[in-house]
Amino acid sequence: MTVSEKKTGRGGFLQDALGAIVGPFEPLLRLGIGAVIKWVLLQGPVALRSFAVIFLLVFLLAAGWFWRSFSGMQDILLKGTATQLDDPNQNYPGLEAIVLSGLQTHLPGSLGSVGVTDDFITASDNIQKAMAAVPFDGTAQVTSSQVCPSGSSLSPPSCGLVVHTVPEGHQSSSTTDKYLVTVPSDRAKKAAFLFIPAMVIPPGNIGDEVSEDSLRSAVDKTKYLRHDLEVSDAIASNICGLTTINILDNRDVVEPSPAQVYFITLRGVLRICEARINDQYANYIDQFDATSFFPSRNYFKNALKKENPQLTSQSSIEDRRASRVFALTQPYIDLGGNGFVITACRRLSTLPNGVFDSALCLDLPLSSKEVSVVRERLQQLGTATEANCSSSPSILCGSANDPWNPELTDKVNKLKAAGLLSDLYGKIQILRQTDTSLDFSVPVHQSVQDSGRSGTFFYCVLDLGKIQFMNTLKGTCVGASFLLFVTFVALLIGTYGARIQEQERAFQTVDGVMRDADTPYIRLDSGDRFRDFNEAFARLLGHSILLSARASLEGKTFKSLLADPKSEEKYEEIEDARREGADTGPYSVNLKKSGGGTVAVVVHGAAVPGPRSPQDSNRETFGIVVKKGSGAGIVTTIPPKGRWEWIRLIVWQSQPVRESL
Repeated sequence: MTVSEKKTGRGGFLQDALGAIVGPFEPLLRLGIGAVIKWVLLQGPVALRSFAVIFLLVFLLAAGWFWRSFSGMQDILLKGTATQLDDPNQNYPGLEAIVLSGLQTHLPGSLGSVGVTDDFITASDNIQKAMAAVPFDGTAQVTSSQVCPSGSSLSPPSCGLVVHTVPEGHQSSSTTDKYLVTVPSDRAKKAAFLFIPAMVIPPGNIGDEVSEDSLRSAVDKTKYLRHDLEVSDAIASNICGLTTINILDNRDVVEPSPAQVYFITLRGVLRICEARINDQYANYIDQFDATSFFPSRNYFKNALKKENPQLTSQSSIEDRRASRVFALTQPYIDLGGNGFVITACRRLSTLPNGVFDSALCLDLPLSSKEVSVVRERLQQLGTATEANCSSSPSILCGSANDPWNPELTDKVNKLKAAGLLSDLYGKIQILRQTDTSLDFSVPVHQSVQDSGRSGTFFYCVLDLGKIQFMNTLKGTCVGASFLLFVTFVALLIGTYGARIQEQERAFQTVDGVMRDADTPYIRLDSGDRFRDFNEAFARLLGHSILLSARASLEGKTFKSLLADPKSEEKYEEIEDARREGADTGPYSVNLKKSGGGTVAVVVHGAAVPGPRSPQDSNRETFGIVVKKGSGAGIVTTIPPKGRWEWIRLIVWQSQPVRESL
């Protein structure tokens, strides 16, 4: 064998293999995509169609599952990186941004349309009256608890102030930062807690320490600071009173009562009161850094810029809206342990000239509905289990499914030993970290009672390894189900093409048998156009040779040969019956002859069972057309619909019997 012969042989094998693969799909180009769709959806084998539908459903479900997970992660990433934190005081601001990313798009706007209550308008009016009653000359009447001891050379309210040492975790490098200015605990338990930042007070004579003498002396010598203390003392009970009333008339976005209310002045004085706390002093004494300067916070700055309408019982609905009454912050995690809050601030004036130099702020906790949004968002990253933790009188942390959580318990022990328990209830804590996972807690709520302190957290596990595995699994399900769906659709299409090929081969056999028969035979496509006929049919129409008949009838329909309206009407009835799948039987029509004149014939025909063309609803047909009264043949057996069997053509006794396989 020569090299060329080997190539030819190899090329022939490849052509045969390619033909075997492509062959079943070749008829589709001729019949059009509509026929394929109809076969795939309605007429193909039930088993193949069922499997295709099953895997299509699996693909859609898997794709939705994957897309939901992927889009959720994408949404968290995009919104987390774009989340604006008003005053980022958390140890891990990136985590806080991710936690809050699902809330900041709608909460401030939703809250802004809520109205304030009459109770708040009344309470606000009482606070402004109490502030206006404090003179700016140092002659204010202070409460008996602040009266200086007998024989003291100091004047109220400076003698009521003391200096406390701040826990190590709340100190900076400066020695001054170690000292927190407040009031004695016997006075501060029931009243709003007073805080003065250490840097407002000049150091004493002993090193850089802030002594009580230097503190009191500074207050007596600074009239504005003294006036701030007098005003804050005058409204201390009013501040705590605000925690017991409904501020807003709707609870869909936030709780209507504030968890915390505080009064801030430009000099840094803070009066603050926590709701449902019996001992304000114990709650706040270890909560602040000594140098915390609250006037630097954005919520205070925005409050001074915000022009508020004067509130009265006659104020309009528009003037009562929270967006008009307050400067509203974005939601954030409260350092004081109140979980997710929005701060609403309203500017005030402590001075006779009316200059706005202070603000009344209310921390409004998010509603349980909005907190659940946070949890659902965290669950998209892994798990977010609600856990409860008690730090006193004994330490115990756990959840409903896990009564004892060692990571959270260990974190409580460390913070308690450092004197920083407030950080546990007010800040995000990293509990465990590996290369692929991160466990952290998010504070939701705290409770301080005489019996001890406890809190609720979201114990979150961000497992990147698990996320990668689940995303791979979801992607595999999507790809595999789609591949199987395509495979079964391809099998359906291949089956369709194979049946058309089978049909074509059967008729080629019939065409070969009938080509030399004396009985006229024709075959029509689904558009009623001639596909084949024999010489006997050509002679019936008056043609002398087959070639001239083929040239004359190319592209023409059988209907175009009908000679009169009666024949056309009869043929239309036959076509309608075939569309409905009815048996037509023999029928008589008159045909035009090529040289002029007509010939009366009897047609014995039938529709071909198998795939149908989408261009019209007719099937391909074949039959014997004989001159009327000549003793014609007839098709006696037609295969059942949708199944290929032997095609048998039986001619009249005047002709030899021929069968087509």
